[in-house]
Amino acid sequence: MKLSSLNEDLAEAGFVPTTQVLSYEVRQASKREAEQLGLAPEDGLLCVSRLRYADDHPLALMTNLIPLDIAPTWQELGDAGLYTCLHNRGIDIASATQEIGARGATAEEAATLGEQPGAPLLTMHRVGRTAEGRPVEIGQHIYRPTLYSFRFSLFTS
Repeated sequence: MKLSSLNEDLAEAGFVPTTQVLSYEVRQASKREAEQLGLAPEDGLLCVSRLRYADDHPLALMTNLIPLDIAPTWQELGDAGLYTCLHNRGIDIASATQEIGARGATAEEAATLGEQPGAPLLTMHRVGRTAEGRPVEIGQHIYRPTLYSFRFSLFTS
């Protein structure tokens, strides 16, 4: 299974991906966030929310938590995908733990994504790590299933 970013997936599928940064907040990590990212409880992190488009259609709402020492700027995140921004800082995500699910859209999510409240959405929670095992991002993303699906290749060992 290949680890890739949504931006890469869309470009490879022939779409033109664009991103709107909805919020960019530097704040103190919660105890759980600090544990997941290997930070001290008093450390700060970047919490960024973005809306990803595929050919001008809203596709996904993405919220990521990133340690401050590697956090991309607002401008960088609007111009490129998160993994590209991190790569440009010498940080490559080599592995991730990912959970995929589904739930109904809240009124706010539905309005942003062009869906009806309660419409089904795909959900994804990911913790990405470097080859050395450093956790460098927590992602909480929701996708419109009418425009996106997950594909897996499974192999026997």
